[in-house]
Amino acid sequence: MMKKMKLVFLTSAICGSMMLSGCSFRQVVNRFLDRSAKEAENVITTSSVTEKEPAMMIDDSLNKPVYDNDLTGAVTVVQGSALKLETAASVSDGGTVTYQWYSNNVNSNGGGTIISGATDPVYTVDTSEAQTTFYYVVATNMHDDAINMSVSGVYQVTVWPQGEWKETEGKSQYVIEDGTFPVSTRLLIDGTIYAIDAEGYATDSTGLAAPETMKGEKADAQVLQAEQEQKDAEAAAKAAAEEEAKKKAEEQKKAEKKAKKKAKKEKKAAEEAKKAAEEQQAAENNQ
Repeated sequence: MMKKMKLVFLTSAICGSMMLSGCSFRQVVNRFLDRSAKEAENVITTSSVTEKEPAMMIDDSLNKPVYDNDLTGAVTVVQGSALKLETAASVSDGGTVTYQWYSNNVNSNGGGTIISGATDPVYTVDTSEAQTTFYYVVATNMHDDAINMSVSGVYQVTVWPQGEWKETEGKSQYVIEDGTFPVSTRLLIDGTIYAIDAEGYATDSTGLAAPETMKGEKADAQVLQAEQEQKDAEAAAKAAAEEEAKKKAEEQKKAEKKAKKKAKKEKKAAEEAKKAAEEQQAAENNQ
């Protein structure tokens, strides 16, 4: 419990400090933690014993939490619909992963507002008000007195007012009281997701059952790793091909140089043979 409380306080301070000071993420965290540790020296307990808790510092040698599915995507939900976001992360160095969710009014995973009590991999979104909100989470690897963090992507949630389906030439639009309708999105209504095109029409009027939680649209860590390995293999193959081409070009250049040298030698030999023949003929003529 104490570690979670530290994380909530820490991550809130980090975002505000980064926006105001322009410092790097690590500088802000370490500066904040160092200041907190100094202030702790002045706290006197009821038993008149002063204790200084060890400051928790960013340690790059620890694993950064890796998200199983990065929190990236967007959805439009009708006001009052149930919606959960999920993004789990893991480490392999024996540390404990904790979470803190944030909301933002811009599409950014920095400078957001800490969501009190939102410290689980799954977050239940408040859809009571019609508005657009961007959500992200900070996962922290806590290992003794050291930590390392990673920030998720951003998930955009637009809460749409209650409306009704209206048919136009066999097509359906979800229209609210002022006559407007959502476009180019996925619309979640009471557990059913509808794909909405650029003109606001549902491309599948029957809809699809929504998952219990909305997860990121990016590939999971294993797929991302496979993609990276493929890119590395392609880069290595390209480098090998370029090296092979360079080697062949050098060999061809050497062969051409050798052939030219041979031709020059043969030409010189022919000239010497011709000169010798001419000298011999001249000698014979003199006799």
